[in-house]
Amino acid sequence: MQRNAPVSYRTLRPGLDDDALAMLEDQYGFPLHSELRTLLSWHDGCTHDAQALQIWTDFQFGESQFMCDQVQDWDDNYWDRHWVPFATDLGLKKLVVDHGTLRGRVMYFDGVDGIDDTQTWPSLAALIGQVRHALTTSSLLNGRRAAVDGGSLHWPPAI
Repeated sequence: MQRNAPVSYRTLRPGLDDDALAMLEDQYGFPLHSELRTLLSWHDGCTHDAQALQIWTDFQFGESQFMCDQVQDWDDNYWDRHWVPFATDLGLKKLVVDHGTLRGRVMYFDGVDGIDDTQTWPSLAALIGQVRHALTTSSLLNGRRAAVDGGSLHWPPAI
């Protein structure tokens, strides 16, 4: 990323240290899944700008406190407090890691339609593995192909 998409790379925030991770876990009320802890220790999401890293097509890698604050008051009838968001479309859609019964599973949540069962991954590593594969082979991901424009990574629809 640093070499091929330097603008997106520069939007990545520093990672969280153990104390910051512990404070985040206190806010959620449970320990974070090890894969999410690892990801947040590398980088705590990215800045909120138009060139921010898209960790999945149309989804920016979100800063942990921003993501936590966004969902704290959401209604329990459609939001499970054991879901920890890590990416957002800057609207009501989130990518979440389940910390409840499906611990570690990554799901696509739509604030209108709820969980989309057609877009789930067994783990954060599986989702990131799909992204890595698409980036290194120029293959399609979710009907899109990665492109770098002006140093920023985007996922335009494939033609």
